[in-house]
Amino acid sequence: MSIWQLYYHIIWPAKDHRPLIQAAWEKELYTYLGAKAQELGCVPSAINGTPTHVHLVLSIPPSVAVSDVIGLLKAGSSRRITKAYPEAGFAWQRDSVIYSVSAVGLERITGYVKAQKVHHAQGTLIAGFEEPKKDD
Repeated sequence: MSIWQLYYHIIWPAKDHRPLIQAAWEKELYTYLGAKAQELGCVPSAINGTPTHVHLVLSIPPSVAVSDVIGLLKAGSSRRITKAYPEAGFAWQRDSVIYSVSAVGLERITGYVKAQKVHHAQGTLIAGFEEPKKDD
């Protein structure tokens, strides 16, 4: 039996960074992402976001490429939402942001992701925990 602790904070935007994630199906999207991540052998710690982007904190086994996990999560969730809500015009942006997270920092980043809407509403964003601005 192998033991691994590989944690990632992954962020990706909706197409053109537009507010495409709708409140009516947001929970369904996050539930799908969590279930699909588990299906891929990952352990989700937090999934949340805003209408313009999603944050995931995942433990990904070393036998699976991080880029493969992201690709499968994005493709599957896009298909699911497009099929269920074709009028939404939903799609993901091609780019993603990936940060590695230490076991020590896991609780902090998980709490931050779970409180995404609060941080965005109150302007209490932590720059290192958000998608870099296009000028960066």
